[in-house]
Amino acid sequence: MKLEKNMNRKEKNILIYFNYWRTVPAYLLARGRRFWDRCKQDISEFDLHLYGGITNLFTFSRILIEEPCSRNVVENRLHRNPIRCLLFRILFKQMESLYINTPPERIEGGLSFQHGFSTVVAAKHIGHDCRIFQQVTIGFNGTEQPTLEDRVEVSAGAIVIGDVCLHSDCIVGAGAVVVKDVPENTVVVGVPANPIRLNKEQN
Repeated sequence: MKLEKNMNRKEKNILIYFNYWRTVPAYLLARGRRFWDRCKQDISEFDLHLYGGITNLFTFSRILIEEPCSRNVVENRLHRNPIRCLLFRILFKQMESLYINTPPERIEGGLSFQHGFSTVVAAKHIGHDCRIFQQVTIGFNGTEQPTLEDRVEVSAGAIVIGDVCLHSDCIVGAGAVVVKDVPENTVVVGVPANPIRLNKEQN
C-alpha cells in the first residue's frame, strides 16, 4: 500500500513536470500583478490543507493541476487586467460551477475552497485565510452582502445572505442558513443558524 502510494505521488509529479509548459507562463502571469502577495497566500492555503503550505513554482503547478477550484481564485486575482486574465483562461480552464463575484481588492490573502462545486461567493469583504466548502451560497439579500472576517470556515451546503458579519475564527456548520451576525470563535448550525459552542481550535 505504501509503495503504491509513493508510485502515485511519483506519477503525479511527472504529470506536473510535463505541464510546466502551462504552469510556468501562468505563474509569471500571476507574479506580474499587484495581487501576487495575496495570490501566493491563496496557493499556500490550498497547499496547507493538502501537503504543508509551501509556495514555489512546483507547488503553484501542483495546486493548479490537482485543485481546479484554485484556478478560479487565481483568475479572480487577475480580473483587473483583461489581457492577463484571458491568457490565464487559455492556459487553464476554470471550474464552471464556482463563481467568485467579489472584487480581488476586497479579498485578503489565503482564500481556499474544498471542491468548490456549485458555490457562489458575492461578499462585501473576505478576510485572511478563509475556507469555503462545496455548494455554499454567500450573497445578496436585495442590495446587502455579507462580510467575512479572518479565518472563517463555511461548511458544505451553508447559505449566508444579507448584511451579516461572520466574525473572526467562526465556523458555519453544514447546511446552516445564516441571517444574522455570527460572533467571534463561535460554531453555528441550523435553519436559521444559532450558536452551539465555541470554536475549540481557538479556545
